[in-house]
This record gives sequence, C-alpha cells and structure tokens, in this order.
Amino acid sequence: MNDIADRMDILKRADQILGGRSEEPYDVMSVLMVAEFLARGDTEERASIIEMADGVLKSWEFEGCDIMDIIVVAEFLAGDRTESA
Repeated sequence: MNDIADRMDILKRADQILGGRSEEPYDVMSVLMVAEFLARGDTEERASIIEMADGVLKSWEFEGCDIMDIIVVAEFLAGDRTESA
C-alpha cells in the first residue's frame, strides 16, 4: 500500500464517497479520514461499510452527524474499533 498511485486512487475514492453526500460540505481532513479508513483493507468493501454506517446514522435520525460520526460507526462495523470501557 506504499505505492503513491495506489494512495492517490484511495484519495480519489474517498473524495467520491464524500461528494455523494451532498447534504454537508467536506474538507481535506474529512477526505483523509475516509482515505485512512479505506486504506486499512479492501477499498470497495470498506466503501460499502461507510455507506452502511451512513445509513445507520440516517435511520437513527440523529441531528448534526458528520463524517467523524460515520467513520466511528464504520470502524465499529469493520471490527477496527474494539469495545471501550
């Protein structure tokens, strides 16, 4: 995953994911958070996990959910985040 071209592809994919969420503006830190999540495994599988996390938060109808909330839920779904005490 050290190849620059691979990392550029991941950044582009992260930007596509965020661009599809037109209800809120996003910045470079949001793109990097999504890219870091995607870079931990199969990119397309992890992209679908982000979509699932976004769907979960929308179904709960929380006010003001942002990309950090989505990443935290996605990390939990992907098994990246262990139970916290």
